[in-house]
Amino acid sequence: MISPSLRVACAVAGVLLIAATALLILDGGIQRIELLPIMFGLLFLVPATFGGGAARSRDLTRIEEDARRFRFAALICFSAAVAMYAFVIMLGSDADLAQSAASLGAAFWVVAMLQLFLFAFYSSRRRALARNDRGMGN
Repeated sequence: MISPSLRVACAVAGVLLIAATALLILDGGIQRIELLPIMFGLLFLVPATFGGGAARSRDLTRIEEDARRFRFAALICFSAAVAMYAFVIMLGSDADLAQSAASLGAAFWVVAMLQLFLFAFYSSRRRALARNDRGMGN
């Protein structure tokens, strides 16, 4: 099991690598070598997200809270994406503003889809934990 401080350190390192690479890409365009720090940043984020070890019955409250949090975040992002879609339809002729709003809506949609994967992960952990508790007679 990975300690919480190590998970936080991995998360910070991953976010810093991705942010620094994003600044480099904004400055001079994307190069193949700049994909390497992005990949390392993503690799740092994996233990930060999923490195909690096997679920135990005492973790059920935390797992349920995490599942609810990701489901609610996905709902908010999907709502914002639909609102951006409606805004783009309302604009009609203003191409620059409509393009910017459509890009923002697409970004909200992508984030919402990622949140759904995390919700499914925590929901499956919750279901497995409930199944194990039932099987043990707790």
